[in-house]
Amino acid sequence: MSPNSPISSTRGVMILMAIMALFNTAPAWAVTPEPGDFWIETTLKSLMEHEGYLDAGRITVSAHDGSVRLDGLALSPEEKGAAELLATQVSGVTAVMNNIRVVEELNRDLAIERESRSTLEEAPLLHIRALQLFVKNGLITLHGIVPSKQERRLACRFLTMLPGVDGVIDHLEVVRHA
Repeated sequence: MSPNSPISSTRGVMILMAIMALFNTAPAWAVTPEPGDFWIETTLKSLMEHEGYLDAGRITVSAHDGSVRLDGLALSPEEKGAAELLATQVSGVTAVMNNIRVVEELNRDLAIERESRSTLEEAPLLHIRALQLFVKNGLITLHGIVPSKQERRLACRFLTMLPGVDGVIDHLEVVRHA
């Protein structure tokens, strides 16, 4: 095989690329254009989707001339910071404007909902069927079927005693077993 054959040239380029990848450098003759705004947006969104601690569905990304703007909702200050940190690590990003809002109420309501479900499902004295439970601003709306008025009162009492609960809207239906 001659040194000027296409196979030899291709092999040489592949070896050069492997060496460059090892040292994370490009030769002086290589022209690396700056990534465009669309590339920045899609790359950042993809990174967010693959991070386990970040919900990319609540965050929008827009880029203009390398400047990234983040909008949306985060459940914690850490989640907001993680989105900004990811943005700064994307090639071509020159600035980041983080307009993500941390929604403490949503975080609080989710915690109350989890605790409420756990309390009702683990209470040996309660037999609630078709349980539906919603929490908004600390107010619990409760739907389901119980076998007695006593269990209905008990379920509401259990929930009002939980930390952060501001009230219970009771839509439980009493249906005696046949």
